[in-house]
Order: sequence, then structure tokens, then C-alpha cells
Amino acid sequence: MMRFFSLYISIFGFGLLISCSVLPDSTTILTREVIKEGVGMHDLNIALTNQLFTERKLRLDSFIQENCIPAIIENYQKRIPDSVNYKKEFPNIVMGILPVIYQKKDSLQNVLNIQQQEIIGQLNNSFGNYTEATASLQDLIDSNIRLKNAKENASNSIFKLITKDKLDVKKIEESIEKVLKK
Repeated sequence: MMRFFSLYISIFGFGLLISCSVLPDSTTILTREVIKEGVGMHDLNIALTNQLFTERKLRLDSFIQENCIPAIIENYQKRIPDSVNYKKEFPNIVMGILPVIYQKKDSLQNVLNIQQQEIIGQLNNSFGNYTEATASLQDLIDSNIRLKNAKENASNSIFKLITKDKLDVKKIEESIEKVLKK
């Protein structure tokens, strides 16, 4: 009697275990596609960040060429004493001013490069966290699907054993134990 009671409890527990697993097999495919989309979004974020900073650098170059250089040259022209032949000395004046301008430009571009690398670093860190989380999720889903399939196989085996003319309690217990150990 105790053996049959144990069998019924095992079958009831097995039934509860089977009912907890309701993920369809297609869930694993869906999560893989979501992960692929996440990789694509990360690549897109990196590309957009690079494009944004390329445009900023171009605007900086344009601003320096169109606004700063003419303004600085005009400022220096005002400072040139009347005794200096402006037209004759102009190339020397410009050659003296340009290194200062280009040094400031390089400094500003360096600031942009640092900002760009910081943003890309943050994107990569976030993507690393996303990758770890989705890998764990994928493993859980795959494990759940494998468990669900093993439960279904065990349930079918138990059903086959129960529906035979002779009830083999030992084989039923072994089937339940195999599933519970997985």
C-alpha cells in the first residue's frame, strides 16, 4: 500500500512539475532573434556615435577656418603698428598665428575624441551587461525547453507503462526518478 501511495505522490509531483513548464519550443528561437537585434542595435549605436563625432569634428574645422582664423587675423591686423608694411609681412604674420590656431584646434578635437571614447566605452559596458543577461536568459529558456521535452517524454513513457495490461510500478518509479534528477 505504501508503495502505491508513494507512486501516486510521485505521479502527482511529476504532474505539477510538468504543468510549471509552459514555454513553447519557439521561445528559444524568438530569444535568439531578440539577441541578434540587440547586437544590431549596439552596432548601430556605435556607428551613430562615430558619425555624430565625425560631424562635430567637421563643424569644428569649418568654424575654425571660416570664423576663428579670419577673426584672429583681423585682430592681429589691428595690433600691427603703422610702421610695419602689412602687405609685405602678411605671410610671416599668418605663419606665426596658424600654429597657435592649430594647437587650439587639436586641443578641441582631443576633447571630442575623449568624449567619443567615453560614450563608446559606456555603450560597450552596457552591451556587455546586456550580453550577459541575454545569455543567461537564453540558457534558462533552453534548459526549460529541454526539461519540458524530457517531462513530456517521461510522461509518455509512464502513460505507455500504465496503459499496458500489467502495471510495472518499478519502471514507473525509475522513469520519474530520471526526470527529477535532470
